[in-house]
Amino acid sequence: MEHLKSTKNATDEIEKKYIVTGRFKMPIDAKFEKIKQGYICLEPVVRIRKSDDKYTLTIKGPGDVSRTEVEKSITKEEFDALWSLTDDRVVEKTRYFVPFGKHTIEFDIFEGKLGELVLFEVEFKSLKEAENFDPGGIDWIMSFEDVSEDQKYKNNNLAINGL
Repeated sequence: MEHLKSTKNATDEIEKKYIVTGRFKMPIDAKFEKIKQGYICLEPVVRIRKSDDKYTLTIKGPGDVSRTEVEKSITKEEFDALWSLTDDRVVEKTRYFVPFGKHTIEFDIFEGKLGELVLFEVEFKSLKEAENFDPGGIDWIMSFEDVSEDQKYKNNNLAINGL
């Protein structure tokens, strides 16, 4: 996977992920987007995504909280041509963006076969920042659990295995 890091537009994605285990009340003014994504390959993870009217191809290296990611814009026609390669390894969700201190919470409400699942993610600039993050002040989510290192909650695994 070292060759991914040498790619010009590769970044190290550092994020923590949480499952919502209780009630929540979405802030009224939260911006959102509809996302449909499918997985072409699982090792490395190769994903295509339609997010409103934007289309991307993403390759992700191994890892939990931190991993290398390369993302490239593609056209609708390229997305449509690649979609059959996902072989029904698909996730659909609405993603809400909620400011929280100096971070933005990406709050995902899943649809279809994952309709009961609600997750949220927070991205960081460093591992130290991720380790020191305390989501306890999010007052609109009653209860949650850190699943950052639980492979079951990676979107590619959810697309294949469901819950």
